[in-house]
Amino acid sequence: MTSTANAHIDFADTDNSHQSRRIDLLSAWLFGKVNTDCVLANISRYGAAVLIPIQENNPAETLELIIMSPENQQEIFIKICAQLRWIDIKYSKKYKKAGLEFQNADLLNHHTVDSIMEYFSRQKRTDIKCNLLNC
Repeated sequence: MTSTANAHIDFADTDNSHQSRRIDLLSAWLFGKVNTDCVLANISRYGAAVLIPIQENNPAETLELIIMSPENQQEIFIKICAQLRWIDIKYSKKYKKAGLEFQNADLLNHHTVDSIMEYFSRQKRTDIKCNLLNC
């Protein structure tokens, strides 16, 4: 008998305590609220660009960018509330490209975002997986 995992567990460091937050991605996927298998194209402290598989629906105007860990793609590295600014549906044969602006950028953990930016500068290829969860 096989089963499908239906939740990602995110451990966020808040006031030096770990809180478990459950994201039910299976039900979100079933109702068209999540874009999976996206790739982070670039990131700054104020926004990001994401490559979305062409067969996926366009994301909502407001969403959560869920960036997976570069070392372990099954682990959530950071979740960021964002707003869709633009989308290029003809970016390539495999992907459309979306530009996101972070909401409450001043409240972000800049150290975490900086570490992702450093990963981009060190690597010759960008293979950071991410998901878009529509709000």
